[in-house]
Amino acid sequence: MIKRCKYCLKPLKETSDICTFCKIDNKKSKRDLAKHEKLVAYFCWGIRIIGFLVTLYGILMALSFVGLLLPTIGKNITTTPVVVFACTMSLFGIFSIFLGVGLRRYYKWSFWGGAILFSLSLILSVLSLNIIGLLFNSLFLYYTVNRTSRKILLHEL
Repeated sequence: MIKRCKYCLKPLKETSDICTFCKIDNKKSKRDLAKHEKLVAYFCWGIRIIGFLVTLYGILMALSFVGLLLPTIGKNITTTPVVVFACTMSLFGIFSIFLGVGLRRYYKWSFWGGAILFSLSLILSVLSLNIIGLLFNSLFLYYTVNRTSRKILLHEL
């Protein structure tokens, strides 16, 4: 079984207890970590949770808009505006799934994808006066683009 870092969940080298990704010693307890190490551990955890929630959101979005397509089967598909809307939103859901997986695995492109997706979603929430969407999107944007998360996602630690 592969030994994993208890803070970022990346695989550890067998020769060292210091994670090559987050640079935190796994022998240390959470109380013994320095302030910077606590921030890195906290935002690694936050990025993984955000990645899970975005993946779940993408799956639900893709499935719900596929449900819009089922009643239109057998009809003239090219003239139905619901089909165009459902296909567009299903693609948005599929992009959200890829972004969530990228966030959970700390891919570099997920920083830019998250910044763009959550910024656009935040603007749409403001324009539509969606309070819950505004809260979630601002929280997701914060956890994706703050200074510590940027260093984590762009592998600059």
